[in-house]
Amino acid sequence: MDIRKLRTPLQWGPRRAVIWYLLEFAKRILNLNLFRLWVAQGPDDAWSADLPEIPLEFPTRCLEPQELIPYITPDNDLPAEFLDEAQKKGDECTAVFHQGKVVSYGFDSYKRTLINEALDIDIPEGLRYGYKGWTHPDYRQQGISRYRAKAKFDRYGFRRLKGVWYVEYHNYASLLNNRYEPPDQRPLYLGIIGWIRIFGHVIPFNSRRAKWLGTVLLKKQAPSRRTYPYT
Repeated sequence: MDIRKLRTPLQWGPRRAVIWYLLEFAKRILNLNLFRLWVAQGPDDAWSADLPEIPLEFPTRCLEPQELIPYITPDNDLPAEFLDEAQKKGDECTAVFHQGKVVSYGFDSYKRTLINEALDIDIPEGLRYGYKGWTHPDYRQQGISRYRAKAKFDRYGFRRLKGVWYVEYHNYASLLNNRYEPPDQRPLYLGIIGWIRIFGHVIPFNSRRAKWLGTVLLKKQAPSRRTYPYT
């Protein structure tokens, strides 16, 4: 691993650095993957007013997944098979372009969606699942992803922005970069989801609050469940 990456957690403070080192160890040695689950019940006028105008040099569009096929390159992690599958499911995509290249993208689904070869994530009816968000390393920490939010808002309004998503538990580079102020604009933290690999088996786990919302990881052969108890 790059020594610079090992030093980066120290800038987040001692508690977060310890958590980062422990969870990186657990992921690499114990095959444990841990994520924080969030839900946003929909933005408000203050949120939309805070969205940036999209610069002319960064055209941003809402498109169908297959429209990105001409832009596939080795460094933007867009396999043609993935785009074909997203197209078949009716998923949506928002992408930011610069100088004729894709520099940021994100996908949205409204139904049960593939996580890996063994697991799906189940999405409650009426909510959007944002997944596979990516920004080119040269453009990160510049608010590029907010251009995608602006494009979606301009096209759909609030109607299509209510959603759920998850972030790797110790991805502080992303968690500390998000601007959730004032407090009434913050998404709700719904606990933990994740999985562990043991002797070739993938075992999912979901916190109680994740189950309460109905956003859970399921094995591929497991049926969807739409209702969960409150306790």
